[in-house]
Amino acid sequence: MEVKWIEHRYKKIHLIDYSGLILERDMLSLLNAIPTFLPNVGNEPILVLTDITGCFLTPGFIDAAKKQRLELSNKYQIKQAIVGAVGAKVILLKVFNLVFKNKITPFSNHTEALNYLTKD
Repeated sequence: MEVKWIEHRYKKIHLIDYSGLILERDMLSLLNAIPTFLPNVGNEPILVLTDITGCFLTPGFIDAAKKQRLELSNKYQIKQAIVGAVGAKVILLKVFNLVFKNKITPFSNHTEALNYLTKD
């Protein structure tokens, strides 16, 4: 449960790990930490891996994530992969993608997601 930079195939990936979080306040705290990592990037697309395995996506969190995504997509070019989107989370992801006309691509594990993000 953290936000940090990792490296894969010599590229920096912004890892947002919500795995296992069930309290909305913990998820919002992590969500609010995301922008502090972004101002240091250059003109390249930001590569983002989000892990939502085993977490509970509340309506309050989803609303906050939508608002933040809108703000960040106006400032940055983002390529995003997600792990842990199963069941109802898949439906939420499809709605999220439709609303933002963005492609957050789901994967079954970190390796597949990282390979997708670093593929040229």
